[in-house]
Amino acid sequence: MGLRIGLGGIAAALLIVAVGTAIAQAPSSDDERDAASAKAHALLDRAVRINGPSVQGALPWHLKADFQMQMGSGPVQTGTVDEWWKGPDQWRRTYTLKNQTYTEWSVDRTHHFEIAGAFPRFFVDLRIATPLITPLFQAVNFLPEYPMEVHPMEAGVQVDCVSVTNPVHYVDKIDPDFLFPKYCLDHSGILRGVVTSNTLVTFNDYVLFQNRGVAKTVDVLVDGHKVSESKITVMEALAPADEAQLQPDPKATPQPFEPMASDPQVVMTHAEAPMIPANAVIAGGSGPVFVPVIIQKDGRARATGQVRGSPILITPTLDAVTRIRFQPYLIDGQPVEVAQTIVFTYGKNGYLPTVSGGSEKPTGFDPKRDPAEDLKVAEAEAQQTHKHILLDVGGDWCIWCAYMDRFFTEHPDVAASLNSNYVLVKVNWSATNHNNTFLMQYAVIHDFPFLVVLDENGKLLKAERTNELEKGNGYDPDKMRAFLDQWKPGHAQLAAQK
Repeated sequence: MGLRIGLGGIAAALLIVAVGTAIAQAPSSDDERDAASAKAHALLDRAVRINGPSVQGALPWHLKADFQMQMGSGPVQTGTVDEWWKGPDQWRRTYTLKNQTYTEWSVDRTHHFEIAGAFPRFFVDLRIATPLITPLFQAVNFLPEYPMEVHPMEAGVQVDCVSVTNPVHYVDKIDPDFLFPKYCLDHSGILRGVVTSNTLVTFNDYVLFQNRGVAKTVDVLVDGHKVSESKITVMEALAPADEAQLQPDPKATPQPFEPMASDPQVVMTHAEAPMIPANAVIAGGSGPVFVPVIIQKDGRARATGQVRGSPILITPTLDAVTRIRFQPYLIDGQPVEVAQTIVFTYGKNGYLPTVSGGSEKPTGFDPKRDPAEDLKVAEAEAQQTHKHILLDVGGDWCIWCAYMDRFFTEHPDVAASLNSNYVLVKVNWSATNHNNTFLMQYAVIHDFPFLVVLDENGKLLKAERTNELEKGNGYDPDKMRAFLDQWKPGHAQLAAQK
């Protein structure tokens, strides 16, 4: 019998959140938004401290759970998961599924081992162990600088669903659903649901264990169909005799370090585009190409696993991987091997490599600068050079701000138009300095980056949401060029009259 079921109770009520139904209206003023954001951060911080067996300060424990799960259109499979836990970096996890057994160990932050065959570890970890053990694992991505919202909901019980405002602005090549779900919490801070655009995880049958809430039953639904169900059958303190379980089997294989969102990202120091033969382009080869790699201690990359992309491009892409170099990745001052995925995407210079989830360079926003003083300097320059002024509002936390800087680097013709007609002023907006007194004279700003065009005397000509200029994970050259042309000196008066 399949796991496809109708939704009821809290599952049905929480699913409403995914389509945006809320009891309270969204805040309308800056003060209300700031208050709502502070409340949302406080609710999430409290939830992180009291939900799940592996929160900070937890004592060692042993957990066992039965589960059912369905992968794709295949049959429902049943299994068990056992975990012996002594700390965030010291644990053992063993799955049984059909006739398979898979075991992984974490000895410390940098030493991981496994005994595995053809086991679907990623899916089982994501749908079974992770919701049971670290149900708010994505909360580390909700940085204090990110504005958040609170949506009170009725879901069998009253819950507050907290989420990041406009999460797409804080991601890089990763689905924002995965990094920034909605967390729905009851009045006591207990997690009742995790919601994305197509996935709902519900938490029920809570018990108090070591002064924190642990859900004994966790269901995962995708597009309204239950794909997994987990039920804890044992939740107990770790017995001294069981500590031996934490020692890896001599046959276990060492695994590379996998950085989390809170870890420093890898830094690529040298890369060359693949030499793509002309016949490959003619034959329809197109990107992106995804290459799983191990970054070795000396910074060289070694391809591992299955390469995904156009088959005709794989050979030249793998050759390019051998020429990529990274800064050695250091943990506590020592280099370690790191698992990453290099993504080759097509650009004017061929298939350019980036690191999936890698960080962008700082964009130059400085919370310590006074934008009013910067504007005075810009006005003097604009009057002397007969240019307009472009305020670029954002912060170093904003990935789309980094995209914009990269866009002008990759499109020198558009950058030339910017430099010929505008004096650029970067205005910081961050948790430590909103610069609201300066910015409120131009527009109510919710999205970042945000562009403000002023004439040479500082008079407002145009305030523009950059969402309209976006294309994919970047900006549209034609739209950006048209925007700059429309509001440059000599054209702005005509644009304002339209």
